[in-house]
Amino acid sequence: MNRPKLVYLFCIFLTLYHLTARVGLAIDLQWHLDVGRDSLLTPPHVMILAGAPFCILFSFYYVFLNTSDHNSGTNMSGIKILGFIAPGSIWMILLGMLSLGVGGIYDDYWHAQYGIDTTVITPPHMLTLFGGMLAEFASVLLVRDLIKHDPNNRFKGKNLMAAVLLWTLLFHGGLSFLNFIDPRAATIPVFGFTMMLHLFFGPLVVIAVLLIARQWFDNKVIYILGGFTFAIQTSMFVFIPLAVESLMGPSHTFRPGAPSVVWAAHCVTYLFVVVAWLFAKFELIHRP
Repeated sequence: MNRPKLVYLFCIFLTLYHLTARVGLAIDLQWHLDVGRDSLLTPPHVMILAGAPFCILFSFYYVFLNTSDHNSGTNMSGIKILGFIAPGSIWMILLGMLSLGVGGIYDDYWHAQYGIDTTVITPPHMLTLFGGMLAEFASVLLVRDLIKHDPNNRFKGKNLMAAVLLWTLLFHGGLSFLNFIDPRAATIPVFGFTMMLHLFFGPLVVIAVLLIARQWFDNKVIYILGGFTFAIQTSMFVFIPLAVESLMGPSHTFRPGAPSVVWAAHCVTYLFVVVAWLFAKFELIHRP
């Protein structure tokens, strides 16, 4: 199999995996709210972690393939670590998956030792958060490189893959800042008023993702990103509660007060589709 096709297939896998993992994260959040603390291998945890071993295996394969070509005299660009050479995005995926795996195991141990958390800001959660977002960012880089090296458009669906991966980054960032930070505790004084940091972090995440999309891709990706974000965030109101209920086993019961608010659906503003359209349509990045 030639190298570009191998990268293309890996990009497809990464897109499907990160999409599944972020949906799993949304279900996991709702699971903890409506069902409670459970074992490591709950259905949403499996959705988050199942693709990680394959990401690691493929990344190692690509590292060995690149290193072998480099040692045989082929000029290979990349970052050299301990004698092995590979693109930075591959190293980032490996680091992200390692952090995600360690964080998942650590989280299970953490709960076994300390019980249910009173806050989601814990060391194991920070590890999994860092690992997931790093791997998503690296996957966006890999798709960007694939587009750059495919001027004849041999491989289809690259813009869609870029948009879906950017949504995973947007969703992860939105969930991290807008849910992981307690709005009652995270405040800042502004001109004598107390303001929630959410009001600053939310726009920061949106602007960062749109800037990445505009700098690395064309406007088609931004339009797809806006439409996809609106569709999936809106549908979460329906399919997240249904998914939790359908994945519950005989030993699971709803906690008092369930079903709870579907926070995953609220972590990205519904106006994002409008902001994305305006951003691309009027080239706001180039405005003074």
